[in-house]
Amino acid sequence: MARYLSEQVFSSLSVAMQSALVRVAALPYFSAELASAVVSPSAAAELTSDIAVGGLPIEALDDGHKQFKLHQVFQEYLMHEALLRGLDINQMRRTAAHWYAARRDWANAIRHALHAEDFGLAGELSENAGGWRQVYAGARGLLQQFHALAAVLPEPEAAKFPRSFLGLAVAAAKGGNLTLATHYFELVSRKIDRTDNVLVNEIRLIGALMALYRDDRIEALDLSLLERDLTLLELTEPVQRALTYNLLCFQYLERSEFERAERHGNLAIQYFTQAGAHFGAMHLYAHVGQAQFFRGDMEGASAAYERLASDAQNAIGKGCDLDAIAQVLLAETLSERGLHDGAERILEWSLPHLEKNDCWFDLLAAAYLSRIRARTVRNDFDGVDAVLEQARRTAQRRGFPRLQRLVAREQMRAIIHFGDIQGAKRFADRFDLGPESAFDVERNRLSFRLRGEVPATLWVRVWIQEGQTERALDMLQRLEVAQERPFSVPRMLRMRLLAVLAGMKAGKAERAASVLDEILLTLPSATYRAAFFEEGPEMLALLRRRAQEAGPDSLIARRVGQIFAPADASAPGQGTSETAPDSASAPHTLTQQELKVVSLICGGFSNKEIARHMDVSENTVKFHVRNVFSKLNVHSRTSAISVARELGLLA
Repeated sequence: MARYLSEQVFSSLSVAMQSALVRVAALPYFSAELASAVVSPSAAAELTSDIAVGGLPIEALDDGHKQFKLHQVFQEYLMHEALLRGLDINQMRRTAAHWYAARRDWANAIRHALHAEDFGLAGELSENAGGWRQVYAGARGLLQQFHALAAVLPEPEAAKFPRSFLGLAVAAAKGGNLTLATHYFELVSRKIDRTDNVLVNEIRLIGALMALYRDDRIEALDLSLLERDLTLLELTEPVQRALTYNLLCFQYLERSEFERAERHGNLAIQYFTQAGAHFGAMHLYAHVGQAQFFRGDMEGASAAYERLASDAQNAIGKGCDLDAIAQVLLAETLSERGLHDGAERILEWSLPHLEKNDCWFDLLAAAYLSRIRARTVRNDFDGVDAVLEQARRTAQRRGFPRLQRLVAREQMRAIIHFGDIQGAKRFADRFDLGPESAFDVERNRLSFRLRGEVPATLWVRVWIQEGQTERALDMLQRLEVAQERPFSVPRMLRMRLLAVLAGMKAGKAERAASVLDEILLTLPSATYRAAFFEEGPEMLALLRRRAQEAGPDSLIARRVGQIFAPADASAPGQGTSETAPDSASAPHTLTQQELKVVSLICGGFSNKEIARHMDVSENTVKFHVRNVFSKLNVHSRTSAISVARELGLLA
């Protein structure tokens, strides 16, 4: 091949053309302008002119014939020819690096410096590009370059290239390597000049970001310093302002100041967009959506998550980290609406992705709790246990102690739910969740615990099961009074439902009905309806009785009907409905096919006989039976028949 290229192609070219080709061979691709910098303007003009005419194994990368790439075999031949001529290939790459840097194309500038094995130049260019800022520059930014820099920048150079080493820390954190991220961050923190206030502010900012990934709480003083730094950033570029607003958004979200979090999140999007850092802007929709989710705006949250998914898929590609983040949060909205099968399908791929990649505690908590919720509603204790074990392993591997604590609390919750109160008490003693933990203000601060049970609610459940209902009600009151600020709508809904259960157990039917009416009339019960089904048959039976007592035309009855009705498949985030109910079945929970299955079950038919009667497969019948059991919240055919008759679904 080399002989052919030499005799038939290369030797027939002019001396100037040969010289131009052996010099651009060191570049992965080139344009006329770049070729002019590496060779000479006249030779570059002749080179690109001949390419346009054709005849050389060179490919135009665009329709306008402005970007070119040598065929790989031809490029290898030319590189060999350049070495025979004694040319300094790396010098040409350095020239290209400076050419790209002058045009602020930092990704290509650093790439060429790395190809030239000039690691000092690569570090210098990275520093000039803003170091850590370039991680947020977008899918075509420098995130991948930091992984290459990590292998070549000597650690003693951290004082010389502090912003680049901060970029290494951010890139490592986003890749899930928190140990390496902490190492790089501490390396810079030890070596910087503390009299450089601008750099000190950047250290504080990236330190707050590291805390987010490590799942460490930022103290109020550090939060106030971040806010103060905003007043000092008026003359700086927008990425630093954007990331500061980003972290403030997240911290206010963690403190249940949802409107403030949403406001700061939108400002972060504005400044990231202004800087052209679209990757940075995209991920803010996760935080903004969570703020909306927790203050009860499910529609707004779903729209924010869908915007994140759409932008991530268009800019980066399906299945990327940001797409997985969006899908996990969308799954949580489906789960809260009671669409557990849809949530599970999404989590099949998105949760394993986040377990290994860019992630933080809240996302994993949302995913695992959605899976636990689905299995709890189905009374699948083994399934709940399997999810908790999966979460436990992830918490240990990722070094997330808060996730480990969440797993312990949810394990105790599952043991209580499935009726083993003595087992729950033994578990509590083993995992520091004894009765005294219910009175620990810090461990029951709901503004910092947006998802899952806290010790106080766990013991309320124990006491309800044991008949100590006044003690349970007293603890619920203590818990609410002890809070420093209002807490989330999903949390409020679940605490009110515990009060309803306690009232029922105490024989205070009127009190329980009053609290239930308050829930139905003041909280978005239909969009967070999974909370009702989680509490089991007693709660669902009370809902039905309350609707009957209030009368079919009452607002209470309509709200109860919304809880039992299939979720609106056209609502944001819902995608395709799992059940696709006919309008005729809208007052009930079952589709026409499911009603037919119930009717045949009532007639004593087996699944195989039902399949033959309906002219469908036996697997389809099993699918309908599972849906019937889930919607009626029963676990046997006999119970399904009984509830269906009670609801008037059978003639």
